[in-house]
Amino acid sequence: MPSYRKLINTEWEEAARRLMLEFEPETFRRRVRLQGRNAGYEVTVHALGWTATPLRFLMRLAAFGWDDAGDTRALQTFYRIGFEPMGPRLVVCDRRYARSNQGDLPPAPVGDNEFDLRHAVFGEDPAAVVEFLNPERQKVVAELIAAFPQADLRETALTMIRPQRDDMADEVVSTVLALIDYARRFRRG
Repeated sequence: MPSYRKLINTEWEEAARRLMLEFEPETFRRRVRLQGRNAGYEVTVHALGWTATPLRFLMRLAAFGWDDAGDTRALQTFYRIGFEPMGPRLVVCDRRYARSNQGDLPPAPVGDNEFDLRHAVFGEDPAAVVEFLNPERQKVVAELIAAFPQADLRETALTMIRPQRDDMADEVVSTVLALIDYARRFRRG
């Protein structure tokens, strides 16, 4: 029976092939990773999780054998769709995740009560952020956050940490293509 790591590598390699990205397989010391350009965007996808400590490794070696001993089952999947900088320095995210996304930027509400109630907006120049986040971009942000609540948009990238590991190629491919579409629509404004 194939190991969990082999199954993950097979699925993510298929996703890399379909998205035309570079594939880095999961090993004892490294999580699986996809990276490259797709549709003019810089795409990075990788698994996040625990690292294997020596004690955890020995416990897993005894329980699962050599092939899966270092695998501690990633807990999250990180997606990043990068693009050329545009507009003012900003972060737009779901209000529930505002504290972790704010960084050193001050709040920059856009003035639309319904949008500001659901979304946190931070920007270096609040007036420029309000001008930049026109109604079309606000609509794209609202749709993105409704589909992917953990996502955030910045002037250089759309990022998301999904709270589970996407193990299947179809999940990874559909998520990357959806995020690229949101990034494209946001950039068009």
